[in-house]
Amino acid sequence: MGDGDSIAPADLEALAAAGVPIDRVAQEKDASDTELAVLAAIAGGAAELTILGALGGLRIDHALVNVGLLGHPALAGRVVRLFDERAARISLLEARAGQGRVDRQLAGGVDDLVTLVPVGGPAEGVTTRDLRYPLRNETLVAGSSRGLSNVRTAPRAAVSLRAGRLLVIETPARFRP
Repeated sequence: MGDGDSIAPADLEALAAAGVPIDRVAQEKDASDTELAVLAAIAGGAAELTILGALGGLRIDHALVNVGLLGHPALAGRVVRLFDERAARISLLEARAGQGRVDRQLAGGVDDLVTLVPVGGPAEGVTTRDLRYPLRNETLVAGSSRGLSNVRTAPRAAVSLRAGRLLVIETPARFRP
């Protein structure tokens, strides 16, 4: 899905020859290629999405907009993960006030980093399990680094949220400085 402006014509032809479905759209449009692909996947019945390469490339504006896509209304209630070329992944955990706690299991390796970033306001009632620096029913606020660089202590960790929105950023240990 896309306008084809970031792929060599020969590569696009090779994909078509290999039988990969290609949906070309106009270069001048009101949505990014990634957003159009996400909406097409939802229209096709996708309940969960994995988006590869959404954080790479030379343009930070596209990376930031792709992170923002996690909050797209069409994705409400779906798990969507963005992966970069280093296998780091970003997802959004959202809990509406009065909805009750929302839990997310985080599978990965011991010593992987887990960063929690509030989006659009405070994230309330943040509780973690199997992270070195536990959070227990805490509020994370925008502009604070409180949720930065926690460390997984078991192959399966968890985060829960009572109200608000959290970006959950998981970085494999092999990319830690």
